Amino acid sequence: MSQNGDTTPIIIRPATPDDAHNIAELHIRSWQWAYRNQLPDEYLQRIASKLDARTTAHYNALAHPSAHQRRWIAEYNNAIAGFACTNISHDPDATPETAQVEALYLAPEAVGKGIGRALFSYTVDDLRRHGYVQATLWVLKTNQRARKFYESAGWLPDGQVKVEERPGAILHEVRYHMMF
Repeated sequence: MSQNGDTTPIIIRPATPDDAHNIAELHIRSWQWAYRNQLPDEYLQRIASKLDARTTAHYNALAHPSAHQRRWIAEYNNAIAGFACTNISHDPDATPETAQVEALYLAPEAVGKGIGRALFSYTVDDLRRHGYVQATLWVLKTNQRARKFYESAGWLPDGQVKVEERPGAILHEVRYHMMF
């Protein structure tokens, strides 16, 4: 059941190559909504022009996944409402038993319905089932909504930070950590 009492089921399933376009579209809409006033407007407007490239990237990742990467879809009302991606961590200080939540994004209209919580919980449980003993994720330092979400799930910042430069934007990120 969602947080607002809605009994519409949330379905979590593995993503397939056929989902690539919808994931890419949701990814862009999510960034434009969630990062408004955190990243430059011009940058957020420009990412919409990257739909074809993002679709291709998601398709290729889904058609030819790495050994440790998994992608999940949350469906709600017969539509893709969110997606998550996990992998083994590629951080320099990670051990082979460390996973990373590489992405967790919701459609703006799905926020506040319990969909993100269900998707994140399923994703983290999958990492546990695959034998990881810990996991990390990176989040924009200024993204207080996401940071509160992760903290309410028991994740905490571990002191690691990074700066990622992209054409038109600089992303200041903090790393969160969870032991299983």
